[in-house]
Amino acid sequence: MLFFISNHIDPYLDNTEQENLVKVCRVAKNIEGDPIEYREPYGLAEKFSYEVNII
Repeated sequence: MLFFISNHIDPYLDNTEQENLVKVCRVAKNIEGDPIEYREPYGLAEKFSYEVNII
């Protein structure tokens, strides 16, 4: 799931309140379909891109 967040300052991204952030909620599952990882990374919306390669 993707969320766009405004009025949030993140010290690691060094953004301003005017710069939108994107938040990606991601669940990784093993081959049996059991969840094994959950992440909520943030990124600068203007510079954000997401690519998935499944091998």
